[in-house]
Amino acid sequence: FDVVADRTTGRALPSELNAHLDLTQEAFDRGLIIYSRRVMNGARGDHFLVTPPLTISNGQVDEIVEVLRAALKAFAPRALAVM
Repeated sequence: FDVVADRTTGRALPSELNAHLDLTQEAFDRGLIIYSRRVMNGARGDHFLVTPPLTISNGQVDEIVEVLRAALKAFAPRALAVM
């Protein structure tokens, strides 16, 4: 997933926000491990990966989506505060 400030233009969030790290922590605090990264030698862009096993059930997919939704909702006020 790519976390951006503007969906239309793809403008990145400010680097100092460290969105990729905050989202990883929010998800972890809720019991989900996701992988974060930045591109351009860690200088720009906030991304995270969700890598469930290939044997995942529909119910488990729903659970992951709910945790991600909660993590993004918890993070949103911090992102909006710097925009």
